[in-house]
Amino acid sequence: MTLRRTCPGLPISLCLFAIITTTCVPVVQSLCGTNGIINGNAIPKQLPHLQRLFTISDLHTDNISNLSWLKKYCSDKSNPLLPTSRDGLIIAGDISHNFHLLEQTFAIIKHKLKCEVFFVPGNHEAWVGGENDPECSLEKLRRVREVCEKLRRVR
Repeated sequence: MTLRRTCPGLPISLCLFAIITTTCVPVVQSLCGTNGIINGNAIPKQLPHLQRLFTISDLHTDNISNLSWLKKYCSDKSNPLLPTSRDGLIIAGDISHNFHLLEQTFAIIKHKLKCEVFFVPGNHEAWVGGENDPECSLEKLRRVREVCEKLRRVR
């Protein structure tokens, strides 16, 4: 399988700008305000129960060992650094280019951790060329967003 990151007819810089402005900026603004500085008032009013905010990236769960690690990590209730239902988790991209694995990864995190999840897609989520992928990265990112909306607690 050959993976492509292109949008037919659009320069790559325009594709990247669209990806950044439609995914990264709203998440940062909702958590930090327009100045991008996290302070004591960083938690949105809609989520007043959040006590801590965690971040992780590059899970790459298309690698079976990474998926196994995630399952084990999320099951370790004795770990004080494990997000709980009172916490938020920012996943900063690169889970998988595969929709099924993306959804499976979110399901593991939601089921085991029960925390609020904020997801910013990475380049792996934008790659096209796999089975059932659209021809354009922007269309694929729209579908990634649909997966997040379907799971409700993934924003």
